[in-house]
Amino acid sequence: MKPDLYHHGTSVCAAKVRMALAEKGVEWNSHYVDIRVGEQRNPEYLKLNPNGVVPTLVHGTNVVIESTVIVEYVDEVFPGPPLKPDDPMGRADMRVWTRRLDENIHMPATATLSFAIALRETYLKAFDSREALAAHIASKPNPLNRAMHRQIAELGIEAPVVRQSLELFDKLLAGMETALALKPWLAGETFSLADVGYSPYITRLDCLQLDWLWSDRPHVADWYNRLKSRPTYKQAITDWLVTKEIDLMRENGRKFRETLQHMLSE
Repeated sequence: MKPDLYHHGTSVCAAKVRMALAEKGVEWNSHYVDIRVGEQRNPEYLKLNPNGVVPTLVHGTNVVIESTVIVEYVDEVFPGPPLKPDDPMGRADMRVWTRRLDENIHMPATATLSFAIALRETYLKAFDSREALAAHIASKPNPLNRAMHRQIAELGIEAPVVRQSLELFDKLLAGMETALALKPWLAGETFSLADVGYSPYITRLDCLQLDWLWSDRPHVADWYNRLKSRPTYKQAITDWLVTKEIDLMRENGRKFRETLQHMLSE
């Protein structure tokens, strides 16, 4: 039975699941959810995922949400190459990496940099008054998300959360460089869910023209190049990127590149 995946092209969380499915060789039914126009808040979708986010995997009567949970489910349920290390310590290392994504890399770091660099200008144009913008921000259920949007809407790239997010990624990449100096993949000798998880996040940094963060980290650069050479990378990530969104990330990323480099070096 083919699973059904509700996803969006440029969503980093959805890309993780597509990558896991591709690595396992699983065919799936695509249900595209356009999060840019709010389809994730449609009542029918909220019955599947009350959080109103993508992705959601439906496999028979099983409805699985949260991308880190979904990729483990995919690895356990479907045949194909295993995506967890064989040994307990390797699996522990893998879960430390994936937990780090969920704790502070996805939110606030990735969301902050994506919003500040690429989406802020378009976002502000969508509201005809400061009151309307404030009301929209106040409606966000997550208080951290509200605070981040409010700060960036007001201060743009100079918002303190932008510097904090850059520092989080700089620290993350330093840890990746150390790990990858010792072994070819993040959790050991074999490609695992740790590498699956970080694939779309490093791709997002690349799209935002933040590749300078690993210009002096050769092991991260080598890992990323090997990752992009996998057939599954194209199937799961590049084939689904929304051109209009990626072009905006690249254009604004080039515009803010020097400012962000100076910000991190201070």
